[in-house]
Amino acid sequence: MTGTIYHINKQREMYSILESSGNFIVFELLGNCELSKGDTITGTILSGGGAKLRNLTTLENFDVSIERINCTEFSARQGCFLG
Repeated sequence: MTGTIYHINKQREMYSILESSGNFIVFELLGNCELSKGDTITGTILSGGGAKLRNLTTLENFDVSIERINCTEFSARQGCFLG
């Protein structure tokens, strides 16, 4: 999977990735890593649960908990608690 950071809720550490397919992935950031809208993210995501992703923009690896996969923009926005 490769995509870009799209939604950000820093208070809850919830983020979404827009994949090239147009689908979204929602994840909770575990640990310390600064992510910005538009950062390019890569990693292997097969299902929900723990995963390790890489920020190609900053060259940092980070751990996440995958909350939603293959979802719409509306669902991703809800998953990030943005309305």
